[in-house]
Amino acid sequence: MAGMGTRIRKAIGYALTDLEENDPRINWASPLLDFELFDGTSPDGEPMTFDGLADYIARNNPGSPIPGLLRVEAKIRPYTPLNDCVIHDTEGGDPAVLVVVPPSYLGSWTHSDDDIDYIEAHFGEGPDTDPVVTPVPGGFYPFNGVFMDRQTGLDLIAGRTMGFRHGIRDGVSPEELDGLARNIRLDGDPVDTPGPFTNAAEAVDRITPRLPEEVKHLASFGALFTDPLGWSGLRPVHYKWWS
Repeated sequence: MAGMGTRIRKAIGYALTDLEENDPRINWASPLLDFELFDGTSPDGEPMTFDGLADYIARNNPGSPIPGLLRVEAKIRPYTPLNDCVIHDTEGGDPAVLVVVPPSYLGSWTHSDDDIDYIEAHFGEGPDTDPVVTPVPGGFYPFNGVFMDRQTGLDLIAGRTMGFRHGIRDGVSPEELDGLARNIRLDGDPVDTPGPFTNAAEAVDRITPRLPEEVKHLASFGALFTDPLGWSGLRPVHYKWWS
């Protein structure tokens, strides 16, 4: 409905929202940011496609269901480049924002030139064309309600982490909250293994929504970050921009 020219776009995904020019956290030569830089291949020379990512995950994580989902997506959108899953629009969008969308959710987690979105943006006196990024602390189904330690990228036991978060909500004493933080364990660790946090302040600083595995694999496959754990800084957001 927007016709020729600028179109409204929306996405939900996992973002950095504080990028600076030539930010050292980002590998600006990644083909996920400029598809032409590597002539359609990954830094390791593999096809930068949904099928190529599926092959990469199958090799590195045998038994994962994700390759099957990606191969279905490849059939649905055979001409969609994999770098459509990484949004960093410096013209119509906010240059400080980089959003990564799980590839198997690209069709449902992104909108482009949607009639309803366009009409909603024109409800006021003029079109609302400023880019807007909105944090979604709870994350998105089916990945909500699970958490990780942002310092290490390791997954946390959901029940104990939720118990700590409920303690914050219910206003328990500082001593009790410290105890709930120390009670948190890494997913898969025996119950008698010391947890990653020694007090509530550490836990508050480091607990963050867990990322979908395919986001981690995509970042590694396309060498998106300069640090192998660079993806651990991503946070769930809703993003609206015009381009």
